[in-house]
Amino acid sequence: MFSIAAILVIIAAVVGTGTMVAFFAFLLNRIREVERGREPAMLADQVQAIREQLLDVQDQITALQERVDFTDKLLTGGEEHGDIESP
Repeated sequence: MFSIAAILVIIAAVVGTGTMVAFFAFLLNRIREVERGREPAMLADQVQAIREQLLDVQDQITALQERVDFTDKLLTGGEEHGDIESP
């Protein structure tokens, strides 16, 4: 399996060291922007979309939990009255 250094050497040989330096400069600049809290608008939109998806998932989990609780009550109630046989 290749190490990170070997992969970087291969990429540098293929695309050139100038391109690699520009790419790493871009990445370093992006990391600094995010760390400083100056997120580009596109990143902020993506974060907002993920938050909305998370809220939707939380709502779905709540609904599923209610269904499980309801089903559990039905099954427990049925067993207490002898209506449902246990496997």
